[in-house]
Amino acid sequence: MTKKSLNTPIILALLVGVVIIIAVLLTTQTPTASLPVTVTPGEEPQLTMSERSVDLGTMKVSEERSKDIIITNVGKGPLVLSRIRTSCDCTYADLTIGGRTISFNMEMHNPVALRQWTGALAPGESATLKAIYRPFIMPVQGPVERIISFNTNDPKYPSVEIPLRAVVD
Repeated sequence: MTKKSLNTPIILALLVGVVIIIAVLLTTQTPTASLPVTVTPGEEPQLTMSERSVDLGTMKVSEERSKDIIITNVGKGPLVLSRIRTSCDCTYADLTIGGRTISFNMEMHNPVALRQWTGALAPGESATLKAIYRPFIMPVQGPVERIISFNTNDPKYPSVEIPLRAVVD
């Protein structure tokens, strides 16, 4: 046998092995904890937010600005938050819930675990969503609007969009 013919089966076997490992990893993602997504009548969650939009004012392209938004469940059942994402790579949503902070970005830039993440606020509990804008990542000038979005199980607000506005000079 030639040196080339010995290497070809080994390389093919390694490639097949790598493909199998990737397939197993992608199909055996640990699901997030089972949280109540359906709402029991009389035990509805109710979302309130300290801000429905964010105005970051005039800023330099080299700056970073942020604003904290308090998310509170004033309802009678658990409020489930999911699918947190931003409209641009220059915008981040840092959610502090249960003493832990998780940073979200554009859905396509979030790892699978973040895309599948869910969290819940018991009645009376709050979380802090820090809306962060970094224009130096995608330099622009003039008025801009970016969006932070997320889903909930609140029947009145199944999908939430928070616009962030700034003027970049």
